[in-house]
Amino acid sequence: MYHIVVLSEQGNDLSDWINDLADSGIEIGNAGVFSKKEVAYYYRKYLFLKEQGYFGRVDFDRGFDLHLEPERIGLALANTRQVVFEVTDACNLRCEYCGYGKFYKDYDKRENIKLDLRVAKRLLTFLEKEWNSNLNTSVNNQIGIGFYGGEPLLNFPFIRNIVDHIKQLNIPNHRFVFTMTTNALLLEKHMDFLFENQFELLISLDGNRRNNSYRVFPDGSEAYDHILKNVYALKDRYPDYFREKVYFSAVFHNRSSFEEIYHFFKERFDKIPMIRELNTSGIDSSREEEFWDTFASIQEDLQNIEKPQHMIEDMFTNFPGIGSLSKFIHQYTDCSFEDYNDVMNTESEPRRFPTGTCIPFSLKIFLTVNNKILPCEKIGQQHTLGRVTADEVHIDIDRIAAIYNGYYRKISGLCRHCYIADDCGKCMLHLDLSGDPPECDGFMSVDERRDRFSAHLSYLEENPRTYSRIINEMGYD
Repeated sequence: MYHIVVLSEQGNDLSDWINDLADSGIEIGNAGVFSKKEVAYYYRKYLFLKEQGYFGRVDFDRGFDLHLEPERIGLALANTRQVVFEVTDACNLRCEYCGYGKFYKDYDKRENIKLDLRVAKRLLTFLEKEWNSNLNTSVNNQIGIGFYGGEPLLNFPFIRNIVDHIKQLNIPNHRFVFTMTTNALLLEKHMDFLFENQFELLISLDGNRRNNSYRVFPDGSEAYDHILKNVYALKDRYPDYFREKVYFSAVFHNRSSFEEIYHFFKERFDKIPMIRELNTSGIDSSREEEFWDTFASIQEDLQNIEKPQHMIEDMFTNFPGIGSLSKFIHQYTDCSFEDYNDVMNTESEPRRFPTGTCIPFSLKIFLTVNNKILPCEKIGQQHTLGRVTADEVHIDIDRIAAIYNGYYRKISGLCRHCYIADDCGKCMLHLDLSGDPPECDGFMSVDERRDRFSAHLSYLEENPRTYSRIINEMGYD
């Protein structure tokens, strides 16, 4: 970065000065001798950084919006991409870090309840009208029907009934896919049904025996061998299905090693797992010390790996940091677009709301066993968007808009001084909004922003193939 600062001191237009340089180059301060080609490169880099506001003050108000209209929520509802049912809050495991366990306080009491089939069907009847309404602008859209728990296979009759019900819905130009998150303990028993209906399965398994040692039965005994037995049974019986439709999710903690997890899934199943850290929101204050003893950072662990490039190449979209690089490229490359709506957008400045919180219903609807509607399964159950009974769906989009707009106003003072800008992935519903202003562990200072910008740009310069793979493999047109 010193080189760019030296060049910038020469003036705003260095084209003539560079053209007059000798081909052998020039010595710049104590930075060394640079060829004419190198000087020209750093000048172009300087101009790019300048155009992106790297050396100037960020205009936080540009495109910033604090008002979410109810109509936009209604549009999102009619075009929602996924419906997830909390089939039961019962579970045959007692994972020590469970999001519904001892470390957390933002969920309803677990009482071994099963979701009422009549309630679930009422929600689907309501959504059938929305999907068939004029507000639905999707063509050949894929809608996911997800089953979550607890352990969803503990309420298998519900799953079978919903699958049959979905097949009878009349929604032209849409197709449904079934998904499930499972701990695999009942997988062998029900795998024929899952195969016949081509479920996309996300199996929770943390890696080798030590990595997985927090996943235990109610009596405290390890579940590792039982899980593997069922996973191998599925793999052996339906190898093609296993290869195409089965995925793994591993929780990272103080008994984890990123390298161990990678090699475990690669060598046993030829799979690339999704690896995620423990959720840091909604922590019970009386358990904070124990929680942080259990927590571990993926980024810190990666620093201990001498040559991670082979894992980056193999894991790629699931490798930590690649997602952030992808956002960086989209944000600063004028010719990249996420979808056709982005291509056709004629607004001079796109609207954006504080934080990375999604518009309600834009990604999914989550129905809990207590008949609450939530934005997704990762949100504390105090953030209810509506309720469903066997007779009626209660969703008040005016009320939802008012709540979100209140949140936006409350957090805007913090966001207006944060330099993470359009790259923010923090959901405000994961924050403690009681403070004034609230605290955010994703807050980024100007120096942190510059460091991140520089790191991304330098990495892409040194690894141009990564840029090409992101453009070609991560949905950019």
